[in-house]
Amino acid sequence: ENENPFFGDWSSQPFNLPPFDRIKPSHFPPAFEEGMKRHIEDLKAIVDNTEEPTFENVLIPYDQAGASLSRTSAVFGNMCSSLNTDETKEVQTAMVPLLSRHRSATYTMPGLFEKIQAVYNLRLDSASNLTDEQVRLVERVHMDFTRAGANFGEEEKKEYAEIQAQLASLQTQFQQNVMKDEET
Repeated sequence: ENENPFFGDWSSQPFNLPPFDRIKPSHFPPAFEEGMKRHIEDLKAIVDNTEEPTFENVLIPYDQAGASLSRTSAVFGNMCSSLNTDETKEVQTAMVPLLSRHRSATYTMPGLFEKIQAVYNLRLDSASNLTDEQVRLVERVHMDFTRAGANFGEEEKKEYAEIQAQLASLQTQFQQNVMKDEET
């Protein structure tokens, strides 16, 4: 009963949906911590791969990285937008800046953008044999990294991460205020 549903298998659930009846706000912090840890491990595996960067060994694993974090985030977003309890708001307020900093850390992880940049530089090369959809994905991921500060210097990356965390906290406070206002 006290087991965290995020660390279990949902395949017995109808349509593999989350077991909402068993999920408590206190389950989120450990699930997020584990999800962020696994996400970093997934990304480090891309960085540590010594093969020449290709779509197959950079973009595909990047796209699949952080599955448990994505699963937890999806449920968290759903519950935060529909369950406006004090405990949910408390967890949301605590987790949002941590998740924002994690996001910044993933976009500025040493070596990761360089791998994406290498694939980006060869995306139109006929030898890469990328489909139009794959080229578009490479361009979108590259743009996401660029917009998230991957080309910034170290100090700018830290400053940008802090600004993003502050904005995330303020946005959360605003959302919680709107939900509170809608209750009355």
